[in-house]
Amino acid sequence: MYCTLNDLITTYTEKNILLLSDRVNKPAVIIDEAVVQRAIDDAAGEINMYLQTRYTLPLPSVPLVLKRIACVLAYLALHTNIQDDHPARIAAKDQRKLLSGLANGELSLGLDSANAATPTNDAAMISPGRNDWGQRW
Repeated sequence: MYCTLNDLITTYTEKNILLLSDRVNKPAVIIDEAVVQRAIDDAAGEINMYLQTRYTLPLPSVPLVLKRIACVLAYLALHTNIQDDHPARIAAKDQRKLLSGLANGELSLGLDSANAATPTNDAAMISPGRNDWGQRW
């Protein structure tokens, strides 16, 4: 599972999740956890569809970027009958671009073929007495 009900509440507020999930009571009175879980499952299924070509699923841990993507996709799934220019649909479109980049290898989760974190070589090098910031090459 890439995100939880609590993740959605943290990201979008309890009131928003309540209003989108309670499809019985008007006004909404309780978060319908079954509706929310279906949205979360739909998001996970879509994410898996992209990732299964490059990663062994399930992942041993969920990278933060996937949690964010899952929240956006689940939030969209909670909506019904929205226009193409709705902010939830636009946000989901952007997250799908990230997923596409992960699927085709343009982006990486930083995991090797065994789903272990790969070491990075992103250390800064400092040399005393040298200032290259304004230098023209």
